[in-house]
Amino acid sequence: MNIALIGALKFPYGSSTASRYRFLFNEIVSSDNQIDIYNQYPNYLTDNPSSYGEINIYNNRIMRSSNFIIRKYHLYKSSFEVIKKFEKNNKEKQYDIIWTFSNFIFHSLPIIYLSKKHSIPVVNEIMDWFSENEFSLKYFDPHFFDHTIQMKFLNNFFWDGIIAINSNIKEYYGNQNCCVIPSIGNFDNSPKVDLEINPKEIKFGYFGTPSYKDGVLEMVKGFELFNKNKGHKLIIAGQDNRGYLNNIKKYIKQNNLHEFIELKGFIPQEKLLEKFKGVNVLVLNRPIQKLSNFSFPQKVAEYLMLGKPIIITNFNDINHYFDHKKNAYIIDSNRPKSILRAFEYFEKNFNEITKMQKSAFEIGKNIFSAKKNSEKILKFFAKVINNYKQ
Repeated sequence: MNIALIGALKFPYGSSTASRYRFLFNEIVSSDNQIDIYNQYPNYLTDNPSSYGEINIYNNRIMRSSNFIIRKYHLYKSSFEVIKKFEKNNKEKQYDIIWTFSNFIFHSLPIIYLSKKHSIPVVNEIMDWFSENEFSLKYFDPHFFDHTIQMKFLNNFFWDGIIAINSNIKEYYGNQNCCVIPSIGNFDNSPKVDLEINPKEIKFGYFGTPSYKDGVLEMVKGFELFNKNKGHKLIIAGQDNRGYLNNIKKYIKQNNLHEFIELKGFIPQEKLLEKFKGVNVLVLNRPIQKLSNFSFPQKVAEYLMLGKPIIITNFNDINHYFDHKKNAYIIDSNRPKSILRAFEYFEKNFNEITKMQKSAFEIGKNIFSAKKNSEKILKFFAKVINNYKQ
């Protein structure tokens, strides 16, 4: 199967979206399929080679400018650069399907054009759903209109199939050409299970990109309540997002928490296992809001790849995949006191950590495996192609 993925993708390294696709692509091309990536993001990865393993990447080479108007012009222009590259390659390869993901309108227009002109079906992958409070001006913000048109109009009338990241999105569309693919990880190599855990120094950890939607400050406050006059540790790793990490640093400094809360910088995916091998429990708490219920964190699979039990908020499909206190500790809210109770559970039942580690990794291998989900995607693509031809 010849697949063309078109979108503004920071690939192979960058966002959690890139991490998700990196795992999937490696499995898909190993099954004698071809993927070509047409990157609509301007001037991204221009210093990198135009291939990633067996995957061809067609990057835009438009230079960015400090001038706002020129920069916006390049942003729009780069979205349409894919047309001539795609048409040139399509003469030789005859693409079977176009794969894209939740784009803005100016990213979607060239895809609609190519699909109609060459009679190629399109599958759109929906990985998040913004709520009104995502936008500073709500209904007056052009991004809100753009996103609404994408969700209400394009997905219903222009795309031939939808890959939803959770069941809420699938139920919203009620589309027979819709399948659910949650977060993705590589579970080929079983991680080492912690056999000895110091009950007086349990290490909890978080890695990601701390932002307002991740609830990291609430986690810090919960750990502060928990760790009074104790010797447990909390390790936080990740890049800053719009200055949010500064709020956490400020809170740690004001409350003298630096002795038992350690802040690390960005850690590449391939070094996470090494850097977090001493951590016993990982924390993935999220605020309960519309964004949470219409998304699913890529971090779930990445956490499970490390073979650690997870403290996780009960949003969207979590209860479909996890059993409370068997392979995860599920909390009902993002409030510090809810997180506190989770910390206390592992302190009182530290022997459960080893059992939960093994069970958590099995959940990852059975549900979030890139190998299994790539097979599911390929079957779904075949179904979409078959329906399109009828």
